[in-house]
Amino acid sequence: MSIDILPPGLNDPVATVAASVPASPRSSLRAGWRRLLKWNARIEDNLIGDALGVLFLFSGLVAFLWLAPLLGPFLP
Repeated sequence: MSIDILPPGLNDPVATVAASVPASPRSSLRAGWRRLLKWNARIEDNLIGDALGVLFLFSGLVAFLWLAPLLGPFLP
């Protein structure tokens, strides 16, 4: 026994769509390759940004630890 929540006729397909067939077998490979290259570019951008952020934070910490003893006598 099934319970229909939606009104009748709402589940009927609106239109039939023919399955897309690639023009050649290579075109589907090219599309997959383009998708792979886009994902690679996105990952590289994120990792490079993260690496630069870590580099600048670490260099700022090292600079602070190096300059703190030198500037200590001038602060009080």
